[in-house]
Order: sequence, then structure tokens, then C-alpha cells
Amino acid sequence: MQFKGEKIFLPRRFQFVEAETLVYVVVFLQSQFGLGMELKTKTLASKDQGICMMESLMRVEIQNTPKSKNADTMFGWMSGKKSQFGIGCFLNLFKIFMNLKKHFEEKGYAIGEKIFSNDDLKIFNDEFDTILNQLINSGENINAKWGSSLTDHIEPEDSKVIHTHNVQSYSYIFLSMMQNETLLNLIEEIIGPNIIMHHSKLFYKPPNRGSAFPLHQDWSYFPTKNNSMIAAVIHLSESTLETGCIRIVPGSHKIGKLEKSDGHTYIPKIHDEHELEEAEPIIAEPGDVLFFHCFSLHGSMPNISNYPRKTILIQLYAGTDKVLNDNPHSNIQLVLRGFNYHATRNSVNNIKTLS
Repeated sequence: MQFKGEKIFLPRRFQFVEAETLVYVVVFLQSQFGLGMELKTKTLASKDQGICMMESLMRVEIQNTPKSKNADTMFGWMSGKKSQFGIGCFLNLFKIFMNLKKHFEEKGYAIGEKIFSNDDLKIFNDEFDTILNQLINSGENINAKWGSSLTDHIEPEDSKVIHTHNVQSYSYIFLSMMQNETLLNLIEEIIGPNIIMHHSKLFYKPPNRGSAFPLHQDWSYFPTKNNSMIAAVIHLSESTLETGCIRIVPGSHKIGKLEKSDGHTYIPKIHDEHELEEAEPIIAEPGDVLFFHCFSLHGSMPNISNYPRKTILIQLYAGTDKVLNDNPHSNIQLVLRGFNYHATRNSVNNIKTLS
């Protein structure tokens, strides 16, 4: 069998991978799954090198090899204890790259599993708690309860959700989270190589009384010309039915823009045809990232568990897209990858801040 790895163009983020080493890794994996090839594995110089090579392998497999009958076995091998490459923080990443964009286009959302390691999560959670305490001690109004009549019947009267914008303004730890190469690779699969962060949010749903969010679309809060805006929700804690996980109406992004779909107004097209309780629950583990389109109908039930629900949400859009002037939210225009083709002297000098 002829392997064409040495002739494959690798994207710029993989340009430092040695082709010879990549061939060793690819051929080894092929030999493990019934392709009749035998070759000794090459010892990796470092964990980072192993991660980089494995990401390159995923690209090579996607571009040049049809999905084999042994693909599920391969996914299991990659995420199991037999892996010799130290890539535990990239569980099922090959499968994610294979299916992410297709699922996003069909359903309006996609999930990246275990994008962040347990070590990362420990650091993130410690920093999250530090910010949380700072918010509580500030004396400011930090309760972002929606206060919609659409959810009054499903949540306690004293329900709340603690919230703040732009966590990267509190700690470099969260800026480094947003610059994670694996996260950006997945985002690039959806919106392309020019990735601009519009803003970020911290959400804390306290135990037993974390408030609900009614079904709504995000576009009305931060519209763009080409509707490239997506959300990336990074889970720092387990997200279950009991903790009030995000719920999405699959395929609802195909409905397009719905006027006054901000969750505060009764819309027959939304609330007669879809109920929050019946929307698809997105069960997630710590380290998972949920991506969804700005047209996707989504919301969440209250947290009725004994555990908090902790998430960081990032709003992102393509650098070729343009944020509209009637956008009511701050747009910090932070370029995470590529170029912002609509940045101007005035737009950068006059970045809106939230009052």
C-alpha cells in the first residue's frame, strides 16, 4: 500500500512536524487495524511534540484516507490505556475532526469532548472560584437571572445565576484558555481561519436554585452581516439534567433570524412549536466544549442539584464578517487567529464597554 504522507500539504499550524516522524506514526496506526503493515513505534521527544504530531495525523487521515471499518476501534484505541503517545487530553479528537463541521451544519451545534485536560481544569476552576469570590465581594449586582415570564413556572422564586463579561480581563489564565491551539483548530473547522473573539462570559449556576434561561437566539444580541457568530461553551464542571445543562432545538438554526427572539418576548414560531423542556439536553463532562450557531434556539432548565454548574462562554465570529452597528454588546475584537478584515482606526479606538 502506498502512503502519501510525505506529499501532503500540512496547514501552517502543523508546519513544524517532521514528515518522517509523521509517517512512522501513521504507518504504526495503520498496522494496528488490519492493514498488514508492521513498523516499530518511534519514541516521542516530548508530550507537546506527541500532541502536535497526532493533530497532524488527524488531518492526514481526514484528507487522504476513507473512514475504515476499523475506525471505531481506532477511536477506542486512541482514547484508551493502550495509547503510547501521551495524548490523554485529546480523547476522541480524531472522531471530532471527522464529524464536527458536518454535525454543526446539520444540527446547528457540535461537541468537542475532553478538549482540556484534568490539569487544565484544576487551574481553570481555581481561577474561576477566585473571580467568583471577587464578584461576590464587590457589592455589585452580579445576578444575571433572565427574569422572563417564559420560565417563571419552572424555577424557584429566589433562583439566580452569577455572571460577568470578559473573564480575560480578570485573569491571564482565561486568555490562555482562549488561545488553546486545539480549541482554535476546532473553531477554525466551523468559521474559518480568521477567528475574532467578540466577548466572553462567566456563568455560575448555584446548587438547588440556579436559574433557567428561556429558548432564544443569540443573533439579536450581537448581530453580524454574514451571521458567522458562534458560541463556544467550555464546561468546567459536569453538566447534567439536574444541574440545568444547555438545551438546543436541533436544526433550528435553519429557521433563520426570528425577530424579538431574545427570550423576553412570547414568539409563536418559537414557543408554540418548541418547549424548553423538550429541547435536546447537552450532557457534558468537564473539559468538553459545546459550539452552537447564533440562530440555534437554546436555553437551559434550573439547577436543582446539590452541585454548581460552571461554564465559560466565548462569542466568536469570522474575521471576514462585520459586526453591525446596532450590536448592543461590547465587541473587544480580540484576534485569536488570523486577521480582522473589518477593524478600523475608529472601531478599535472606540470599542464599546458595558455599562
